[in-house]
Amino acid sequence: MPQIVATFPDTSKVFQISEQINDARRYSLEYTRARVNEAQDRGDLPKDSSDLSMTLRSRGRESRLTLGNVRLNRLNIPYEIIVEGERADVAEVIKAARWALEQLWRRAPEDTGYYRDHVALMLNGRVVDASSLSPDNVGPDDELWVTIPDTSYAAIIEAGFAEGKYDESPYRGRLRNGIVYPLLHAARSRFSRSVDIRFSYIALGIRAGRRGGTAPVLEFAPRGAFGAIRDARPGDWKKPRGRAKRR
Repeated sequence: MPQIVATFPDTSKVFQISEQINDARRYSLEYTRARVNEAQDRGDLPKDSSDLSMTLRSRGRESRLTLGNVRLNRLNIPYEIIVEGERADVAEVIKAARWALEQLWRRAPEDTGYYRDHVALMLNGRVVDASSLSPDNVGPDDELWVTIPDTSYAAIIEAGFAEGKYDESPYRGRLRNGIVYPLLHAARSRFSRSVDIRFSYIALGIRAGRRGGTAPVLEFAPRGAFGAIRDARPGDWKKPRGRAKRR
């Protein structure tokens, strides 16, 4: 578990005035916050502060701490502030996206095969080979999507408007709730402990600069990256989210 330790030494012999001591305490807190922010930007600590564990050690005692709301008089010099948190698990994000890609391919209609042939995994707006992804080339802030970027009717199917077209087995009754959206709940049941997953829509043709409709998409990120998750609904297909917005 990554850890940051900010130590403030015994300066009682240097600072004789309480105002000077409080100034020193404020400086040490600002230094600690800056180090935490840097670690969060690198992906070494979760971006959601509620996932951080903070402990204050002072004169042989330990107590839990919220870094954003510290009373200076609690910092009895000398002291340590220990900040811990689970590293963003990019490998698990990649695993979840690969699983969803495989499941979407299996669920895709086979009438012409066009939908199935265009199921794709996208990294930062570009279609990539799922087998090429690893924590070495995917970071915690990268955008990882599973979608059908070149299939203009995917949003229509997602809204349930093409159900009658696929009455033959095995699709009879399966398209009423869409193809991509049902995977959202299945993926969350498997990966929600370490991965944020969100359903939304993107504008078609973003790779070539074209515009013309939307496509349903599952977005993947380390847990806490999306903050309070608000999913689109299959009926929202005329309102694309565009690029994912994070906290």
